[in-house]
Amino acid sequence: MIKSYKLKIYANKGKTKELNKLLSFWQDQVNHKIKLFWTFKDIKGLYPPKEYCRGGRLVRDASQKAWQIVKGARKTNQKERPYFKGKEIDLNQFSAYIFLNLKQKSLIFGLK
Repeated sequence: MIKSYKLKIYANKGKTKELNKLLSFWQDQVNHKIKLFWTFKDIKGLYPPKEYCRGGRLVRDASQKAWQIVKGARKTNQKERPYFKGKEIDLNQFSAYIFLNLKQKSLIFGLK
């Protein structure tokens, strides 16, 4: 079973700017990998080839997301290359950690 959480973050302008940069980076990475994987003849297996997942954890997770998108598009015989427009990031226990700062009643979010 996979647990999912939806967080609502009330951020100031500086944090909002940083979160938007992070979302933009994620979207660019996923779309870059979709463009790359779309050229492959066969999309087999659960994971993309390791040589296309080199980089930090977010790059590897973006590669996985792109692999799933391309695999799904191929299964449905989609003719046009898909494009990821999402404003969400797939994070797992290895990608990020959350600290609750109980003294300040704020949420601290970090990437590994």
